[in-house]
Order: sequence, then C-alpha cells, then structure tokens
Amino acid sequence: MRLSIIVCTMNRAHALKPCFESIEKSIKNAKLPTSDAEIIFVNNNSTDNTQEILETFKEQSLYPLKAIIEKNAGSSAARNCGVKNSQGNLLIFIDDDCVLDKTHVSETLRLDSSDNVLVIRGGKVELGDPTDLPLTIQTNPNKQTWQKDTPCTTRFGGGSILGCNISVRKKAFDIIGGFDEKLGPGKRIPAAEDTDFFYKGYMHGITLEYNPQMIVYHYHGRKKTEVAHKLIKNYVIGTGGLYGKYGLKHPKIQDRFIKKTGALSPKIKTDHTKSAPITQSNIDSFGLTKFEKIRYAALGAIQYIFWK
Repeated sequence: MRLSIIVCTMNRAHALKPCFESIEKSIKNAKLPTSDAEIIFVNNNSTDNTQEILETFKEQSLYPLKAIIEKNAGSSAARNCGVKNSQGNLLIFIDDDCVLDKTHVSETLRLDSSDNVLVIRGGKVELGDPTDLPLTIQTNPNKQTWQKDTPCTTRFGGGSILGCNISVRKKAFDIIGGFDEKLGPGKRIPAAEDTDFFYKGYMHGITLEYNPQMIVYHYHGRKKTEVAHKLIKNYVIGTGGLYGKYGLKHPKIQDRFIKKTGALSPKIKTDHTKSAPITQSNIDSFGLTKFEKIRYAALGAIQYIFWK
C-alpha cells in the first residue's frame, strides 16, 4: 500500500466529519485507487460518541478505514498505535481538528516521489476559522530544509514544522523509533513530542523539510487569551522536557533546536499580559514572565528525568 493517513482523536466527535470528508476528497483528487490508500483513526480513550461516529465512517468510506482504540493515554501513544496498524509506505499525520486542502495528498505524493533520501516533511498550517487566535499555525511561504551534516542558513525550532501536518516514510519512522510516549498532549509533559521526533530524525541523518505546498486548515477553536496562556505554558514545559532528555547527551541541541522554540529565547519579549492582544509575533511568549518561563522549563526537565 502506498499511503496511510493517521488521525488521533480524543473527545472531539464534533470535529471528525469535516476532517474525514477532507481526507477522502484529497485522496480522490490525487486519483489514488482504493488499494493504494487507507485512513486510520485512533480513538484515545474518548468518552463521547467518537467510536460510534468512526464506525459509521467505516461503512461510508470510499477507502479502507480502520477505527482503532488505544487505551494508553497520550497523543504519542496513539500515533505509534496508528503506525503499528498501518500498511502504507508513506505516513501522513494530521490532527482531528484539521481539514486537508484538496491538493494535500497529491502534493505530498509528488514531493515524496522526488526524494532520493529519507525526509520528514511538514507543511503549511492555516487558520481554518479566522475568529480563532493565531495559534498553532505555520504560514511561511518559503521552503526550508535542515540536514545534520550541512550548514543551515536558518535555525530550526519548535514551530518550524507543526505536528498536525507532517509526512514521513515508514522506513524513516522505524529508524527514529516513533514518538516518545512520555511527551505530548495527555501526558505530564504535554508538548514537544513533535520537536523530539524531528530531532531524533535529524540525529539519524534524516532530512527535515518544511514545504508550503502541503496545506491543512486548523480549526483549533481557541478564542480566549486564558487558553493561549495555558497553551504556551505547556510549550515551555515541553521545552524543559527536551532539555531534561538531551541536555547532557547533546549539549549543542539548544543552539539548533530548543533555544528557538520561544520558551527560553532571549530575543522574545516577556512583557505581555494575559489581556494583551495576541499576534503571531508575540504568541511564543504570550503571558509568561521570564521567571515563569524558567520555572516551567525546569518543571519539564525534572519531570522527564525522574518520571518513570
């Protein structure tokens, strides 16, 4: 099988239909035969009617669809479960609150077909609802690449590639070893699982690429500044988790990966308040003082090191 599209979900039954329909349309637009693509939804302990909806999708789907229940909490465990149950040579990961552009699958396959090395590729993430805060989006119009043994003209950090829009060959996923199940939503360290995945690929010599031709629309629904504050706090805890994991093993990680995540960068202003207007330029440090950033990062590092 050529392609597996993996979506992990928890208690977002309301968002699943547009996500599912966009996947079908994008596969159809790529003119893939039914034998060349599959859709995998991983239900991560939902307590709403998610499973019922997924079973309905199985009956309706134009393409093979699996609806799997993963009881181990966390997005990383759910993604790893999806891969274990996949048959595709190329994996696409999107979030359950995302909608694929109709050209997404065709562009992803086109880009992959031109690769002569293993690549982790991320794409553009647009706001699906313009009334949502400009969070968890990536609208850079320029392609960027990062390679371990090649001098980089741009620094890589969390947010350069977003985990809600990535593709990777199964061979590369296996080399990397999957997502770290101590990191990500649903865990004590509720972020950084995607940056960690990219970094492991980078250390294995796998090329990282951001390509704006792969487009998803993110309907994240965050409209209040208090929600933004909590999200950025989680990002900083995740940054600390990466320091705890790699700080002693790979001290130079801070120069290429962690420092630019916005959690500890000295270039980011820290004078925002919870009531300040949010823009893409200030979102990384929104609402956090320098002391809070250090405290939350330290918490993440301690939790990663000592949490078994």
